[in-house]
Amino acid sequence: MTATDTGETLNIDLDTDTSEPVKPVSRKTPERDPSYPANPAPEPKPGGWFTSPPKAPLATIRAGAEIAPIIPSTFEDAQRIARMVVEAGLQPKGLDTQAQVTLVIMAGLEVGLPPIQALQSIALINGKPCLYGDGMLAVVRRSGLLEHISETLKEGDGVNGLPEGEMVATCRLKRKYGGQTVRTFSVADAKVANLWGRRGRSGEPTPWVTHPKRMLMFRARGFALRDAFTDVLKGMGSAEEQLDIVPDKMIVPPPPPEPGSVIWTEHEERPATAED
Repeated sequence: MTATDTGETLNIDLDTDTSEPVKPVSRKTPERDPSYPANPAPEPKPGGWFTSPPKAPLATIRAGAEIAPIIPSTFEDAQRIARMVVEAGLQPKGLDTQAQVTLVIMAGLEVGLPPIQALQSIALINGKPCLYGDGMLAVVRRSGLLEHISETLKEGDGVNGLPEGEMVATCRLKRKYGGQTVRTFSVADAKVANLWGRRGRSGEPTPWVTHPKRMLMFRARGFALRDAFTDVLKGMGSAEEQLDIVPDKMIVPPPPPEPGSVIWTEHEERPATAED
């Protein structure tokens, strides 16, 4: 076997026999330089000593971004939020069951309030969901249809046209693409409705005793908002107004007869009475 090297290709002739043995290739390691370390460190690879899969970018937090509340999209989602609120004990006074909390959340969604804000702004009074004065104004402002609103409280001094001790709360508002609405509520109106100086059943003072000016303002505001934004409020009334409504006395039927009592039938004789 002969091999010729032409510089570009290597030609091997397998038919040619030679007696010269093939010399094994020497694999002897050359002597090591004592000044060179025994185990040199590997050369660093691009990106570091060890390569690893790329990591996902971290989420960025933007300062000043709008906070997005959790909005339930199904009835089951509203129930889950209500169950968590009840278990945490965060439901307002008067909402004792998970069903009541769920209904308040659903009522808030219909007027554009997130669940937690609905629990803070809506109360169940006399079996009806009602908006507190501040919550009612918040719903109307959020609709974008309120162009202007002003509230004033005028106190009489005997000179300005009002007798001394008289107060009149006035709410003026204007709806976009609509006219102006003005509603008032005075001390005289509160007296006619038996609200002025009203106390509770046990004699405890009501807000009409502790905060009479604010209650006059809430009444005037509630009347104006309800008259001008019926489509926005969806018929939901003012909580302050509903709190002052005393429900009619319910007629309670007599209790059933106790077990073992005598009940006369048409086939039995009964004792004679004065009506006979």
